Amino acid sequence: MEHSPRSGTRVIQPEPLGAEESFRALNEIDAERGELFLARAALLVEGRTEKLTFPFVFTALGYDMDREQVTIVDCAGKPNLRLFIRICHAVRLPCVAVHDRDAPTGRRPSHAQSVLNDEIAALAGPARTIVLAPDFEAVAGLRGHRHKPARAWQRFSHVEPAGVPRPLSEAVEKIVALARE
Repeated sequence: MEHSPRSGTRVIQPEPLGAEESFRALNEIDAERGELFLARAALLVEGRTEKLTFPFVFTALGYDMDREQVTIVDCAGKPNLRLFIRICHAVRLPCVAVHDRDAPTGRRPSHAQSVLNDEIAALAGPARTIVLAPDFEAVAGLRGHRHKPARAWQRFSHVEPAGVPRPLSEAVEKIVALARE
């Protein structure tokens, strides 16, 4: 269903996904990820740590995710971002993809990471892609890769607006603007 104040409510029929993507979508979309079908916009992230962190960023910046009707989708890995971007496009849901560059600024990612990064940017669009260099942990100021969700919760649960890293605030500002369009 699509609702517009100008044209009213109408049923849309998205283009079907290919057989392989349909199978993956059926396996990946659970009750939590299914929220994207009820949202005005979706913030697509690689994993659980980002999904846990972004609500704190919204709050620090003065936004209420529920009021904005934004959902954060843990895509269960960077490669799955492509699938969720395609799903968002199929149902005409604006999205922003946030992912790791997987290489420090000034160094080239591996060939496979570079190809994946390019595919995500091509699907989402460069203006709707936030690339974290080298990765979320570095941008967020989290050292190491153990107990990431707990450390992210400690770092961001009471963060002030000035303490929000720029790429994270940029992602929130972009998705809120899309939800309000």
